[in-house]
Amino acid sequence: MRNILLILLSTTIIVSCQNQPEKSEKELKSEISENIVLKNFEYISSGDMDSFRKTISDDFKFILSGTLKWNDGRPLSRIYEGYDSFMNDFLNPALATMPNGLKFNFDKIIANDVGAAVIWHGESEALYDTYNNKYVYVY
Repeated sequence: MRNILLILLSTTIIVSCQNQPEKSEKELKSEISENIVLKNFEYISSGDMDSFRKTISDDFKFILSGTLKWNDGRPLSRIYEGYDSFMNDFLNPALATMPNGLKFNFDKIIANDVGAAVIWHGESEALYDTYNNKYVYVY
């Protein structure tokens, strides 16, 4: 599998923890949701698909909306049911068109105690043209 470069932008802020209220269960679950999403992208980026598989549910669906088609006319925009379909029918063929990998740029992550939304854009020099798409993933 080709490597994908994962770029994470972060800022470290040091604050005093004295007299800080403990986090609620809901806040802790929000942090867990965000961490799972970041790990999900990290595993894809590094090619660690066994670990990626552990970050998704058994009923995982990847829904690609729109009317996109592969070069041979097969629909690219559709529902990919489960890990095997996502890998074999979408991710591996898509990455094959990006020999230098894909750079993830995270614009925003919105997480709560039941899931997260990731706003990101990807960049790559693909076989046929420059790749520069924007996404919103809902977890």
